[in-house]
Amino acid sequence: DGKSFAYVSMNTIESNVGDIQSFLTQSSVIKDGVESQKYAVIAHLTYSPDSKSFAYGARLNDKDMVIKDGVESQKYDYVSDLTYSPDGKSFAYVTKLNGKMMVIKDGVESQKYDYVRLSPSSYSRDGKSFAYSADIDDKYIVVKDGVESQKYDYVSDLTYSRDGKSFAYVAKIDDKEVLIKDWVESQKYDYVSNLRYSPDGKSFAYTAQIGEKTMIIKQNH
Repeated sequence: DGKSFAYVSMNTIESNVGDIQSFLTQSSVIKDGVESQKYAVIAHLTYSPDSKSFAYGARLNDKDMVIKDGVESQKYDYVSDLTYSPDGKSFAYVTKLNGKMMVIKDGVESQKYDYVRLSPSSYSRDGKSFAYSADIDDKYIVVKDGVESQKYDYVSDLTYSRDGKSFAYVAKIDDKEVLIKDWVESQKYDYVSNLRYSPDGKSFAYTAQIGEKTMIIKQNH
């Protein structure tokens, strides 16, 4: 809404110990004229869609944390993918600690995985559903509202209907691809792409390829 403004301010402090000269860079966030405490590094400045909440990542003493509305999270080895729901009521991000990654959503930690990916489409439009992909034991899964899918060789194209009642993605199994919609697998194809829901959410289509034949598959529900 343009009512708030924030930026990162950096300054360098010179230090002399004997004949050794060193420089320390410190960063802070200036939001609406108010300065945060200083950190070594600041990144990922993120407003909620309604601009009522504000968050960013920071590093201090070789650990990362998320600062949301002035409150620091616990410290992790790494933080990324700061994401608000479209209605601004939910907030999530990815962390890494002791070699494992997890999602922190509204202060609650997910299971630990080898790797986690959030995206702008992780939340449904109404903010009531939340999904992401993760790696575990060299396989890929989708986690939706805390429920894990089976393991696949790869997953991509996580997609919600506009009303958030339906959810689909593409998965790879033994060099073939399938469409997973509401946890139901399609037949196997060589390639699946272009997942699309109709504006009212009552129809769904995607492109599939078998050999040299390309087709459009349309479903009603």
